[in-house]
Amino acid sequence: MMDNTKPTRPRQKPAGVLQDAPGGLSAWQLGVKQALMEANDFAPHELVTFARALQWWDLADQLLQEATSLTGRERLARLKAAGDASTAALRHWRGLRFVDPARPAPRIGRPSGSRWDAPRVTDATRA
Repeated sequence: MMDNTKPTRPRQKPAGVLQDAPGGLSAWQLGVKQALMEANDFAPHELVTFARALQWWDLADQLLQEATSLTGRERLARLKAAGDASTAALRHWRGLRFVDPARPAPRIGRPSGSRWDAPRVTDATRA
């Protein structure tokens, strides 16, 4: 016999709330996360990107610390890996839009009122 009930989806946290802080982050990175979460309104997909960027930077810091105790080729390999991890973090970081909820983005289009100078007005009327 078939059950005709629809499966329920798990409850999601509201948008703008980072699920949980990625484990093992340094105190500096937790402070950065807290400050940026309070100052910006991130979309849900940006929260994932933000968490991944922090994790990559955490890995880069860990690799740099390991490199200080090594010498020779092992040290160079760790430094190269740390640079790669930092680059990956920056690639994630570029995907973020830092939007202040108190200052919404300006409307796109023609400004209202007399803010248009004479050449723009004549060009707009010709088109």
